[in-house]
Amino acid sequence: MLEHLNKNISKSFEYLKNFNHIAIGVSGGADSLALMLLVADWSEKQNISPEITIYCVNHGLRKGASAECELVVREAKKLGLEAYVLHWQGEKSKSALQENARNARYRLIGQAMKQNGAQILLTAHHSFDQMETILMRMANGSGMSGMVGMAKLSQIQGVEIYRPLLQISPDDLAKIVKQASITPVFDPSNIDENYERVRWRKILPILFNLGLDASRFEKLSVRLNRADEALNEITNILFDEKVTIDSFAVAKISKKDFLLQSKELQIRLLQKILRKIGSHKKPYALSQIEVLLNKISIGEVLKKQTLHGCVIEEKNKILIFAREVSKISKNTQMLDAGQEMIWDNRFIIKNKSKSQVFEISSAIDLTKKDFLKLLAKLIDSDDLTKASQMQAAPIAKNENGEILMLGGFVFSDKIDSKIL
Repeated sequence: MLEHLNKNISKSFEYLKNFNHIAIGVSGGADSLALMLLVADWSEKQNISPEITIYCVNHGLRKGASAECELVVREAKKLGLEAYVLHWQGEKSKSALQENARNARYRLIGQAMKQNGAQILLTAHHSFDQMETILMRMANGSGMSGMVGMAKLSQIQGVEIYRPLLQISPDDLAKIVKQASITPVFDPSNIDENYERVRWRKILPILFNLGLDASRFEKLSVRLNRADEALNEITNILFDEKVTIDSFAVAKISKKDFLLQSKELQIRLLQKILRKIGSHKKPYALSQIEVLLNKISIGEVLKKQTLHGCVIEEKNKILIFAREVSKISKNTQMLDAGQEMIWDNRFIIKNKSKSQVFEISSAIDLTKKDFLKLLAKLIDSDDLTKASQMQAAPIAKNENGEILMLGGFVFSDKIDSKIL
């Protein structure tokens, strides 16, 4: 049935042998349906095949969304695969709708994967998606790391993502679905020029005619990735040696040590710190980071400013990076017994109790006096960071309102907290 199952796909699927249970995100479009068909076909040929679970997210944004999810479940069952429909509930702001929908999709799938024991999520990003990503990042002022494009293996909101089809064209995927006699879902947003990705998609044929096809972009990605990996290795070593992170997830580095590095390594250190402290968002655009670097380099004391969810300032010739409190969700989350959660993409919090439910929120309502009282026996008052920096940390309370944890400080054996 699947004549288009070529060497590239087979080689990509070899990685799946490392897992007992894999998940596939399927929307009902041709790309993800083809991925489901290809994985099912590959699995049948294995002596020991992993368990496969299909997840389809109903974002509730179109009238036909329920019917589209029903199509996915129906086709999955024909292949003997378990399929679940996940629903995005709550208010859906039109501002940054695609980004919010994407975040909700990975959050919902990640939660379902934990419940079902799935270890890795497969997505159907293909060669045209890769080209569009590189072009978008180029237009938005990306540096080398962004120009590499999407990685085959990455992590989003704590979910391990694997993209086995990055070398495959959407035309080939559409043929696979047609060969299986399935009519894929048409998503009108794929032709809506209000979205940047769609505008780039429409100029791809022009680039093909100029010789810039998917294979050229693939070579560019591979070559840039080699250099990027080498620079990242050096950056990681410098980060471990020069940067300290306290229990409130506040990063500090000596301005002297920072300025001794080459400009490229300075930029990469800033990117790494901002990403770790500012909720792990990838700051691909370099222009703002370059502006920050210039301010650090001119020899004057750096004045307080914000960038990528961080507050950056200088004190006693030390550069300090703290989470911007206003960017943290004010919602309170409940953490069930035996469960763990990732809070603000900066802390891993685990409920070690057998029956209690804990309330997790930011420390924004605590005062300097509260912090002094909580930490009096642990650190000297002179060593306390600014109240605003401590307020950006999480706290955990039991049903009696007792604080069990503050940032990386734990006051009970029933909970644990670590910085990501």
